[in-house]
Amino acid sequence: MPSKFTLYKHLKISGKWRYFRAAVAINNKVKPHIILIDGKEEEHKDGSYCVRNAGKWIDVATIQRKLFVPGQSSPRSQALPFPPPMSCR
Repeated sequence: MPSKFTLYKHLKISGKWRYFRAAVAINNKVKPHIILIDGKEEEHKDGSYCVRNAGKWIDVATIQRKLFVPGQSSPRSQALPFPPPMSCR
């Protein structure tokens, strides 16, 4: 059975750090800086994106750093394991 990944944005609202689902457009692409709060879309440019899978939080920035090699325009060809959860706690 394939794993399910859910994209969230981790940000501080009203003095509390919370996770909010990232909004997805009709073409299945993520709407940059748009999150869902009580079913309504709101724009928040701060915070960081995280992925939730199998009960673990994975920082998307960490994945991007591991997938791309400086000086190359294409990602590495080999599959990389997910890094351990970092700042998304």
